[in-house]
Amino acid sequence: MKHCLLIAFLFITALATHATYSVMHQHPIPQHPDPSQAREMLLVPTPNLARLISLGYHHAAADLLWFKTTAYFGSHIKGDHNIHRLDSLCSSILALNPKARHVSLFCAQMLAWELKRPREAIVYLSTAIDNHPGDWFLSYLRGLFYLYFLSDTKAAQNDLTTAAAHPESFPLVKRLAAKNLATISGPKSGIAFLDLLLSTEKNAETRAALERRRDELVSQLIPEREVEAP
Repeated sequence: MKHCLLIAFLFITALATHATYSVMHQHPIPQHPDPSQAREMLLVPTPNLARLISLGYHHAAADLLWFKTTAYFGSHIKGDHNIHRLDSLCSSILALNPKARHVSLFCAQMLAWELKRPREAIVYLSTAIDNHPGDWFLSYLRGLFYLYFLSDTKAAQNDLTTAAAHPESFPLVKRLAAKNLATISGPKSGIAFLDLLLSTEKNAETRAALERRRDELVSQLIPEREVEAP
């Protein structure tokens, strides 16, 4: 326990030193600094710096940064929705522990659904697939993003076919892989995708974000139903 606390202390001290140096040498000091922004600066080391100041304890430092990341996300998603530092945090965690599957999944989904940055989300998933060969869900999710966000049916078909071939993949994945993907679009498809993600997602923060996106898509269907009504 003392050993873990020492690692945490050294890591946080190094982050604080880095933040102070960055503010003094790279950014003008505002007359009325925002305390919350100052605290957040402590959370965003570059990937190279994170590896350096972890003193070889990469996984312990990654766990500490993951804890800080979830706290950062939770505080902002319930308030100003300003989570634009999330990408930097995720990059640093995965530089310390590239096989942290839960981090890759969380960051990819938040980049795609919350920040509307699916291309960057796909980069995270591609790296995760390289680190977890044979993981059908990662291939499925990347295929979903190709299809839903980028309308890239060819890339989506490749990933969905790979996912469907896995013996443990869900029947819905196999049915989706067999469809003509060019005909799949619109809010109804998005809701179906989100329902499958929600059926497997256990992280409370991720579930809350996916449920918000599902509610938005459902609200888009209401006017369509009103028009169709006699």
